[in-house]
Amino acid sequence: MVQPGAKWRIVMCLLASSACAFLAGCSNDGDHCPDCVGHGIVGPGPEYWARLYDWTDLETWPDPSLWSDDKLRSFAYSGSRGHPGFYQEAPSRGAPYYENTISLRLEPDKWIELSAATRDSAFAWSERSARLSAYYRDLVSESETEKYFEFRRVYSAHPSDVILNRVHKLSYLDRSMYDRLHPSPILGIFEVRPIDAANARELIEYMWANCRLVDFGRPLSRGLAESASGFTEEIYFCYTIGADWGLCDKIGLGRARVSVDRTTGEITSTVEELREVNGVCYE
Repeated sequence: MVQPGAKWRIVMCLLASSACAFLAGCSNDGDHCPDCVGHGIVGPGPEYWARLYDWTDLETWPDPSLWSDDKLRSFAYSGSRGHPGFYQEAPSRGAPYYENTISLRLEPDKWIELSAATRDSAFAWSERSARLSAYYRDLVSESETEKYFEFRRVYSAHPSDVILNRVHKLSYLDRSMYDRLHPSPILGIFEVRPIDAANARELIEYMWANCRLVDFGRPLSRGLAESASGFTEEIYFCYTIGADWGLCDKIGLGRARVSVDRTTGEITSTVEELREVNGVCYE
């Protein structure tokens, strides 16, 4: 996980990054680089780097370790959600939230995501969570997939406040052994059998998108390898640490390897930071 220092605040990768003036060879006079001045920014701003991103360039997607610093900066501001083939969900439906021991006030010193075998059990947890919230959100619809039970809830006083209450299906994913506050090596157990390349990849990318395997890490690659013990997906990712005034944003490039054991279904991962470059600098 990315652990920011006291003077940094983590923000979504698409909201941050760009370079200081000396990194871009850009003057502050506004004639050669109109995005370089104003708004408390020293050097090129977010719009400058966003315009440099080439949405048609897929040749370097397989190995982002070869990306130049400028390409990493331009991606960070581009608004891209990551690798075009990676698992994604439509953000317009609402914000997914997986019920856990904190939201239900079951164990205040542990944060464990819950799994249910039936819709009724999942609904009971969703309803309990809604009533324990600062304000109650009405249930407006519900659905389920092979992965989860979902209860779409809306705050009637502010209809744009939408939460997708979810509970993992026990037949798909069991995370009862993983406490986010006290992490262990095993992230969960994949319950589907047999485990093959296709469903292992879908599980890994689903967890990446929804289970915060790396906080705010946008995936830049998706390479799956098979071994005697199971399947491992190598994921390069980008994250951004936003800066306070007088400092520069930091854009990071990292690499994660997430594995699924073909026999036990155990899910594990390793994460390493590869490099970090300056982003937008603030006066």
